[in-house]
Amino acid sequence: SFGSFKVLDYNIEQQFTTANKSKLEILARQTGGKIGYINELDILLENIQNNPQYTSIQKSKIVSTALIDFRWLLAFIVVSLSLEWFIRKYKGLV
Repeated sequence: SFGSFKVLDYNIEQQFTTANKSKLEILARQTGGKIGYINELDILLENIQNNPQYTSIQKSKIVSTALIDFRWLLAFIVVSLSLEWFIRKYKGLV
């Protein structure tokens, strides 16, 4: 008889459910950062708001277009006047 096997999902991130505090402290020291804990959330938010490195930046792009596109308006006027002239010519009014 033949055997069988089953491939199971393996997520390595679920294997480690807690943070490595010592490595995070070393990383914070090396990068000039700070460690914050969940009970110090208000201090963390205050530090972020007062840090000039995290100033808000607003970018705007202004696109101005004419209300009436003059090329289309010119084409409409030329076509209208030409049509009027042909109609008058056909009716014998010119």
